[in-house]
Amino acid sequence: MSTADGQRLTTHEAEQLLEADRRIAAMAQSLRGVQGLGQLAQSLRHLRDILEVHFASEEAPDGFFDLIRDRAGLYVARVEQLRQEHVALLRDADAMLDEIRACVAGPVAALRTQASTLADRIERHEARESDLLGDAMSTDAGAGDG
Repeated sequence: MSTADGQRLTTHEAEQLLEADRRIAAMAQSLRGVQGLGQLAQSLRHLRDILEVHFASEEAPDGFFDLIRDRAGLYVARVEQLRQEHVALLRDADAMLDEIRACVAGPVAALRTQASTLADRIERHEARESDLLGDAMSTDAGAGDG
């Protein structure tokens, strides 16, 4: 494969492109196993940043897309479809990150507040039980001595 200025894409360079695609696909696959919104947001943000750089490289002059277009005109439509997918994928990742932020600021924040309130109530309850046990032990000890 050669560029417009006659440069050829070496087998090594093609292998590097394929390896980058495999790494990104593996990162995307790992999103499925992420537990918790915080970790999901962090993983998604990291993947989105990598995608942005990767996509810019592919779309750059003499980048992957130009190399493919130069190889054969019949690939122009496929390249354009992939370029449009780049835009959609970044847009969807951004939308998902916005949804995570809204969830964390809204329902998740409310649940954390409720959990804190419940924890306070449980701590007070347990303290009252401990006080009661201490009082009962003091009373029993005094009653048994007499």
